[in-house]
Parts: sequence; structure tokens; C-alpha cells
Amino acid sequence: MIDFIKESKLEYCRKCGNPNPQDREICECDGRNFVYGDNFSYINKKVICNCGNDKFTMTFHMNMNPIYIKNYKCGNAEI
Repeated sequence: MIDFIKESKLEYCRKCGNPNPQDREICECDGRNFVYGDNFSYINKKVICNCGNDKFTMTFHMNMNPIYIKNYKCGNAEI
């Protein structure tokens, strides 16, 4: 597992919004997309950057079994 993910305090499923243990690859709701880190909130099933922005830009994608990763950053150009 990638170090920054191991050090993250929060992990939430983007499908249902529930916390997910970092060692579980698929959420109980069958969601496979998770949000890691401490600089966001998850409100009404929507990821909100701590700056208040709800738009994110994909910065990296890897799909190589057994690893599937998409990294996003806050879409606010000022950050």
C-alpha cells in the first residue's frame, strides 16, 4: 500500500459515504472508490475540499491488477 494512504486518518466510500477500513478493497455497499486524507469533508454524499470547493481534477490513474488508483486534487486553482 502507498505510504500516504497508510498515514491517512480518514477513508470514506464515495458511493455510500461510510467509513471503510483501509485493508478492505471493496466497501460493504460494493463501492470501489474511496477518499483518503484529512483535507476534505463528506457532506450529503459529496466530497467537499476544506476550502469549500466541490470540484476535483484527476492527477493520476493506474489500473494494474491488483492495484487500481485514481488520485484527485482540489480543483480550486488558488490552492
